[in-house]
Amino acid sequence: MKKILFLILALVTVQLGAQDMAHYKKIVKKLSSAKYQGRGYAEDGANKAGKWIAKEFKKAGADDVICQPFKLDINTFPGKMEISIDGKKQIPGVDFTLREFNPSIKGEFKLYYIDLENYNAEKMFADLATPQYEGAIVVADFMFPYKHSADFRKLQSKKHCKTSGMVHIWEAPLKFYKAYGEKVEEKPVIWVTPDFPKDAKSIKLDIENEFLKDYECFNVIAKVEGTRHDSCYVFTAHYDHLGKLGKKTYYPGAHDNASGTAAIITFASHYAKNKPEFDMYFIAFSGEDANLRGSEWYANNSLVPLNQIKYLFNLD
Repeated sequence: MKKILFLILALVTVQLGAQDMAHYKKIVKKLSSAKYQGRGYAEDGANKAGKWIAKEFKKAGADDVICQPFKLDINTFPGKMEISIDGKKQIPGVDFTLREFNPSIKGEFKLYYIDLENYNAEKMFADLATPQYEGAIVVADFMFPYKHSADFRKLQSKKHCKTSGMVHIWEAPLKFYKAYGEKVEEKPVIWVTPDFPKDAKSIKLDIENEFLKDYECFNVIAKVEGTRHDSCYVFTAHYDHLGKLGKKTYYPGAHDNASGTAAIITFASHYAKNKPEFDMYFIAFSGEDANLRGSEWYANNSLVPLNQIKYLFNLD
């Protein structure tokens, strides 16, 4: 079945000429531009991109274009994003990134390095209870807290421990920043590269989050009518992305997933000019980097009878 789907998609792609490829590249460039600030939820980046995509589907010649609204709760980082280690400034998105659930935090904090080779949970909690390390930021290799999850869940609770957060040292480049923070946790978790110093004394933080409650997004659904209406083909992609990490840093998202969105708009343009046998639907989801909220909403509120879908191609 996978080979059949691949061949069908390959045949469709072969039909697209140089003009379509130029159009495709233009769409990717536009969606990845600073205008949409990573197509996240801060500063309405995703929705601005969605409105532009709807216009592109109409320009492509789609017979119908619908924006299907839904709401989500999402944590964002549109404000200050400053970290320095012993006075050395760190670069957002290069030297560090954040877990999606991080709260705002401001101040200078002592660093407490976990002894990975001689780990002793009782000693760690005893150390952190002393005036010397009260309110400290705890530093550990990325996987270590997951291997000792019970201890570190307690460490991240204000009720059980007076630390101010954690630093996880991880491999570079830092590529797993996620946008699906549907809540805000008590303490921040900061991901840093292996260049993070092994013996620093303090970390200075000025990080601002903004939690958006009932933020309204929308899926963009375009239809190109075929000569038959008893079955249909569906092409999907998602147009939202990770958005911003502070005022000056955003994630362009050319590959994830401006490329897929550009493909389905280009396909819509092709089929509008070359009438297909079956109805064709092209769905650009929002809310996918917020834990697949857009596609989940569509599946539960489908505008196309799901049992009429002949094939579905997801260009993610």
